[in-house]
Amino acid sequence: MVVPVSDAVTALGTTVSDLLPVPASPALAPEVTVNLLKTPLSGIGGYVGLHPSPHGEIQARRLYARVVVRVKANDVEDLAAAESAATLALVGANPLNLRSQGIRRIERDDAEGEIFEHQGGGPPQPVGKNVLFNIDYEYRQLPSAPSGMIQVVPVDLLPQIRGDVPRELYAADFESDPLAAFNVFDDSSTSNGPGAWSHDAGPGRVIQTSTISGGSNAFNASERGTLLVLNPGQVAGLPQDWVLHAELGADTGGIGLVRNFQDIDNGCGSFRTTRCNSETTS
Repeated sequence: MVVPVSDAVTALGTTVSDLLPVPASPALAPEVTVNLLKTPLSGIGGYVGLHPSPHGEIQARRLYARVVVRVKANDVEDLAAAESAATLALVGANPLNLRSQGIRRIERDDAEGEIFEHQGGGPPQPVGKNVLFNIDYEYRQLPSAPSGMIQVVPVDLLPQIRGDVPRELYAADFESDPLAAFNVFDDSSTSNGPGAWSHDAGPGRVIQTSTISGGSNAFNASERGTLLVLNPGQVAGLPQDWVLHAELGADTGGIGLVRNFQDIDNGCGSFRTTRCNSETTS
Protein backbone atom coordinates (compact mmCIF):
# COMPACT_ATOMS: atom_id res chain seq x y z
CA MET A 1 0.00 0.00 0.00
CA VAL A 2 1.40 3.39 -1.00
CA VAL A 3 2.11 5.66 1.96
CA PRO A 4 -0.53 8.42 2.20
CA VAL A 5 0.89 11.95 2.16
CA SER A 6 -1.15 12.81 5.25
CA ASP A 7 0.54 10.03 7.25
CA ALA A 8 3.98 11.28 6.27
CA VAL A 9 3.10 14.89 7.13
CA THR A 10 1.77 13.88 10.55
CA ALA A 11 4.90 11.83 11.23
CA LEU A 12 7.21 14.71 10.27
CA GLY A 13 5.33 17.14 12.50
CA THR A 14 5.55 14.72 15.43
CA THR A 15 9.25 14.08 14.82
CA VAL A 16 10.10 17.79 14.80
CA SER A 17 7.98 18.42 17.93
CA ASP A 18 9.75 15.60 19.78
CA LEU A 19 13.17 17.08 18.95
CA LEU A 20 12.34 20.52 20.34
CA PRO A 21 13.20 21.46 23.95
CA VAL A 22 10.60 20.75 26.60
CA PRO A 23 8.85 24.07 27.41
CA ALA A 24 8.81 25.57 30.90
CA SER A 25 5.01 25.47 30.81
CA PRO A 26 2.33 24.10 28.44
CA ALA A 27 1.48 27.65 27.38
CA LEU A 28 5.00 28.03 25.94
CA ALA A 29 4.89 24.82 23.89
CA PRO A 30 6.01 25.54 20.28
CA GLU A 31 3.63 25.02 17.38
CA VAL A 32 4.83 23.06 14.33
CA THR A 33 3.36 23.49 10.84
CA VAL A 34 4.50 21.48 7.80
CA ASN A 35 4.28 23.17 4.38
CA LEU A 36 4.91 20.71 1.53
CA LEU A 37 7.13 21.40 -1.46
CA LYS A 38 7.43 17.90 -3.03
CA THR A 39 6.18 14.44 -1.97
CA PRO A 40 7.82 11.75 -4.18
CA LEU A 41 7.72 8.05 -3.37
CA SER A 42 10.96 6.40 -2.25
CA GLY A 43 12.55 3.29 -3.74
CA ILE A 44 10.56 1.52 -6.45
CA GLY A 45 7.03 2.87 -6.34
CA GLY A 46 7.37 3.33 -2.59
CA TYR A 47 8.85 -0.13 -1.88
CA VAL A 48 12.19 0.08 -0.05
CA GLY A 49 12.62 -3.39 1.48
CA LEU A 50 11.26 -6.15 3.69
CA HIS A 51 10.65 -5.90 7.41
CA PRO A 52 11.63 -9.03 9.38
CA SER A 53 9.06 -8.93 12.18
CA PRO A 54 6.24 -8.66 11.44
CA HIS A 55 7.24 -9.87 8.02
CA GLY A 56 6.06 -7.58 5.23
CA GLU A 57 6.92 -4.79 2.83
CA ILE A 58 8.31 -1.45 3.96
CA GLN A 59 6.77 1.43 2.05
CA ALA A 60 8.27 4.91 2.14
CA ARG A 61 7.64 8.46 0.96
CA ARG A 62 9.97 11.45 0.84
CA LEU A 63 8.86 14.90 1.93
CA TYR A 64 10.62 18.09 0.92
CA ALA A 65 9.02 20.63 3.21
CA ARG A 66 9.36 24.04 4.81
CA VAL A 67 8.55 23.56 8.47
CA VAL A 68 7.41 26.53 10.55
CA VAL A 69 8.19 26.33 14.25
CA ARG A 70 6.44 29.06 16.25
CA VAL A 71 8.51 29.42 19.42
CA LYS A 72 6.96 31.19 22.39
CA ALA A 73 8.13 33.22 25.40
CA ASN A 74 6.59 35.29 28.13
CA ASP A 75 7.90 38.52 26.57
CA VAL A 76 9.74 39.73 23.47
CA GLU A 77 13.07 39.88 25.30
CA ASP A 78 12.98 36.10 25.90
CA LEU A 79 12.10 35.21 22.31
CA ALA A 80 15.74 35.25 21.18
CA ALA A 81 16.64 32.57 23.70
CA ALA A 82 13.64 30.41 22.67
CA GLU A 83 14.57 30.82 18.99
CA SER A 84 18.19 29.88 19.65
CA ALA A 85 17.21 26.80 21.67
CA ALA A 86 14.85 25.54 18.96
CA THR A 87 17.45 26.07 16.23
CA LEU A 88 20.14 24.28 18.22
CA ALA A 89 17.83 21.35 18.97
CA LEU A 90 17.07 20.84 15.28
CA VAL A 91 20.08 22.00 13.26
CA GLY A 92 22.56 21.01 15.96
CA ALA A 93 21.14 17.54 16.59
CA ASN A 94 23.29 14.46 16.13
CA PRO A 95 23.11 13.57 12.39
CA LEU A 96 22.84 9.85 13.18
CA ASN A 97 19.90 10.53 15.50
CA LEU A 98 18.22 12.66 12.85
CA ARG A 99 18.76 10.01 10.16
CA SER A 100 17.36 7.28 12.40
CA GLN A 101 14.17 9.33 12.68
CA GLY A 102 13.91 9.92 8.94
CA ILE A 103 15.38 13.43 8.69
CA ARG A 104 17.96 13.25 5.91
CA ARG A 105 18.75 16.96 5.82
CA ILE A 106 17.68 20.00 7.84
CA GLU A 107 18.74 23.64 7.59
CA ARG A 108 17.58 26.96 8.97
CA ASP A 109 15.80 29.09 6.36
CA ASP A 110 17.29 32.56 5.83
CA ALA A 111 13.88 34.25 5.85
CA GLU A 112 13.14 36.18 9.04
CA GLY A 113 10.02 34.88 10.73
CA GLU A 114 7.19 37.07 11.88
CA ILE A 115 6.78 38.03 15.56
CA PHE A 116 3.32 37.69 17.11
CA GLU A 117 2.35 39.72 20.17
CA HIS A 118 -0.84 39.70 22.19
CA GLN A 119 -3.19 42.50 21.25
CA GLY A 120 -5.96 43.95 23.42
CA GLY A 121 -6.87 43.53 27.07
CA GLY A 122 -7.17 40.46 29.19
CA PRO A 123 -4.53 38.41 30.98
CA PRO A 124 -0.98 38.40 29.59
CA GLN A 125 -0.39 35.97 26.72
CA PRO A 126 2.90 34.51 25.40
CA VAL A 127 4.51 36.20 22.42
CA GLY A 128 5.65 34.07 19.49
CA LYS A 129 7.99 34.04 16.53
CA ASN A 130 8.02 31.85 13.44
CA VAL A 131 11.32 30.09 12.82
CA LEU A 132 11.61 28.44 9.39
CA PHE A 133 13.43 25.20 8.50
CA ASN A 134 13.90 23.38 5.19
CA ILE A 135 13.72 19.62 5.72
CA ASP A 136 14.29 16.56 3.55
CA TYR A 137 12.43 13.74 5.32
CA GLU A 138 11.66 10.12 4.55
CA TYR A 139 8.75 8.43 6.26
CA ARG A 140 8.85 4.64 6.34
CA GLN A 141 5.62 2.81 7.00
CA LEU A 142 6.25 -0.57 8.61
CA PRO A 143 3.76 -3.44 8.38
CA SER A 144 1.44 -3.67 11.37
CA ALA A 145 0.72 -7.37 10.81
CA PRO A 146 2.56 -10.17 9.00
CA SER A 147 1.91 -10.38 5.29
CA GLY A 148 2.36 -13.41 3.13
CA MET A 149 0.70 -15.82 5.55
CA ILE A 150 -0.89 -18.90 3.98
CA GLN A 151 -4.53 -17.91 4.04
CA VAL A 152 -5.93 -20.14 1.28
CA VAL A 153 -3.95 -22.68 -0.74
CA PRO A 154 -6.07 -23.87 -3.65
CA VAL A 155 -4.10 -26.36 -5.75
CA ASP A 156 -5.55 -26.19 -9.24
CA LEU A 157 -3.97 -28.50 -11.81
CA LEU A 158 -5.46 -27.73 -15.19
CA PRO A 159 -4.27 -29.43 -18.39
CA GLN A 160 -3.50 -26.94 -21.13
CA ILE A 161 -3.26 -29.33 -24.08
CA ARG A 162 -4.27 -27.64 -27.31
CA GLY A 163 -7.58 -28.92 -28.54
CA ASP A 164 -8.59 -30.54 -25.24
CA VAL A 165 -11.13 -29.16 -22.81
CA PRO A 166 -9.40 -28.24 -19.53
CA ARG A 167 -10.49 -30.24 -16.52
CA GLU A 168 -9.76 -29.83 -12.85
CA LEU A 169 -7.50 -32.50 -11.41
CA TYR A 170 -7.37 -31.43 -7.77
CA ALA A 171 -8.52 -28.40 -5.78
CA ALA A 172 -8.79 -27.60 -2.06
CA ASP A 173 -9.75 -24.46 -0.16
CA PHE A 174 -8.43 -25.88 3.14
CA GLU A 175 -11.59 -25.02 5.05
CA SER A 176 -11.59 -28.66 6.15
CA ASP A 177 -8.44 -30.60 7.05
CA PRO A 178 -6.75 -31.67 3.77
CA LEU A 179 -3.66 -33.32 5.25
CA ALA A 180 -4.89 -36.85 4.47
CA ALA A 181 -4.44 -35.96 0.79
CA PHE A 182 -0.73 -35.22 1.25
CA ASN A 183 2.44 -37.04 2.22
CA VAL A 184 5.10 -35.44 4.42
CA PHE A 185 8.77 -35.88 3.58
CA ASP A 186 11.66 -34.53 5.66
CA ASP A 187 15.09 -34.21 4.09
CA SER A 188 17.53 -36.35 6.08
CA SER A 189 20.28 -33.70 5.84
CA THR A 190 18.52 -31.17 8.05
CA SER A 191 18.51 -29.97 11.62
CA ASN A 192 15.69 -29.03 13.99
CA GLY A 193 13.39 -31.60 12.47
CA PRO A 194 10.98 -33.18 12.05
CA GLY A 195 8.57 -30.97 10.13
CA ALA A 196 5.40 -29.97 11.93
CA TRP A 197 2.45 -29.68 9.56
CA SER A 198 -1.05 -28.92 10.86
CA HIS A 199 -4.39 -27.60 9.72
CA ASP A 200 -5.58 -24.18 10.92
CA ALA A 201 -9.36 -24.26 10.47
CA GLY A 202 -9.98 -20.59 11.35
CA PRO A 203 -8.49 -18.93 8.27
CA GLY A 204 -8.48 -22.21 6.31
CA ARG A 205 -4.80 -22.95 5.83
CA VAL A 206 -2.05 -25.50 6.39
CA ILE A 207 0.90 -24.32 8.45
CA GLN A 208 4.42 -25.66 9.15
CA THR A 209 5.77 -24.54 12.53
CA SER A 210 9.08 -26.35 13.02
CA THR A 211 12.44 -24.71 12.28
CA ILE A 212 13.69 -27.61 10.18
CA SER A 213 16.37 -26.39 7.78
CA GLY A 214 19.50 -27.34 5.90
CA GLY A 215 21.68 -26.38 2.99
CA SER A 216 23.01 -22.89 2.38
CA ASN A 217 21.27 -19.59 3.03
CA ALA A 218 21.98 -18.41 -0.50
CA PHE A 219 19.04 -17.80 -2.81
CA ASN A 220 19.19 -21.01 -4.85
CA ALA A 221 17.46 -24.37 -5.30
CA SER A 222 19.63 -26.17 -2.73
CA GLU A 223 17.39 -25.38 0.25
CA ARG A 224 16.49 -28.33 2.46
CA GLY A 225 13.61 -28.83 4.83
CA THR A 226 10.22 -30.50 4.90
CA LEU A 227 7.87 -31.15 1.99
CA LEU A 228 4.11 -31.55 1.81
CA VAL A 229 3.56 -33.55 -1.37
CA LEU A 230 0.18 -34.27 -2.92
CA ASN A 231 -0.66 -37.98 -2.75
CA PRO A 232 -0.60 -39.39 -6.31
CA GLY A 233 -3.81 -41.21 -5.53
CA GLN A 234 -5.64 -37.87 -5.51
CA VAL A 235 -5.33 -37.56 -9.31
CA ALA A 236 -5.73 -40.00 -12.15
CA GLY A 237 -2.32 -39.07 -13.52
CA LEU A 238 -0.73 -35.84 -14.59
CA PRO A 239 -0.91 -34.77 -18.22
CA GLN A 240 2.12 -33.36 -19.99
CA ASP A 241 0.79 -29.82 -19.72
CA TRP A 242 -0.77 -28.51 -16.55
CA VAL A 243 -1.15 -25.34 -14.51
CA LEU A 244 -0.67 -25.03 -10.76
CA HIS A 245 -2.23 -22.23 -8.69
CA ALA A 246 -1.20 -21.88 -5.02
CA GLU A 247 -1.08 -19.12 -2.41
CA LEU A 248 1.95 -19.30 -0.10
CA GLY A 249 3.55 -17.22 2.62
CA ALA A 250 6.22 -17.41 5.32
CA ASP A 251 6.85 -15.44 8.50
CA THR A 252 10.53 -16.44 8.56
CA GLY A 253 12.80 -18.66 6.52
CA GLY A 254 11.74 -19.80 3.08
CA ILE A 255 8.78 -21.36 1.34
CA GLY A 256 8.19 -22.56 -2.17
CA LEU A 257 6.85 -25.22 -4.52
CA VAL A 258 8.19 -28.63 -5.53
CA ARG A 259 7.32 -30.47 -8.73
CA ASN A 260 8.38 -33.71 -10.43
CA PHE A 261 8.94 -35.26 -6.99
CA GLN A 262 10.03 -38.93 -6.92
CA ASP A 263 11.41 -39.48 -3.41
CA ILE A 264 13.42 -37.64 -0.79
CA ASP A 265 16.72 -39.28 -1.74
CA ASN A 266 16.58 -39.66 -5.48
CA GLY A 267 16.25 -37.05 -8.04
CA CYS A 268 13.77 -34.96 -9.75
CA GLY A 269 11.97 -32.52 -7.53
CA SER A 270 13.87 -33.24 -4.33
CA PHE A 271 15.31 -30.40 -2.28
CA ARG A 272 18.87 -30.88 -3.39
CA THR A 273 18.63 -31.18 -7.14
CA THR A 274 18.12 -28.70 -9.94
CA ARG A 275 18.85 -30.97 -12.87
CA CYS A 276 15.15 -31.71 -13.33
CA ASN A 277 14.00 -28.09 -12.97
CA SER A 278 12.77 -28.48 -9.43
CA GLU A 279 11.27 -25.38 -7.85
CA THR A 280 11.78 -25.71 -4.10
CA THR A 281 12.67 -23.92 -0.91
CA SER A 282 12.98 -25.04 2.67
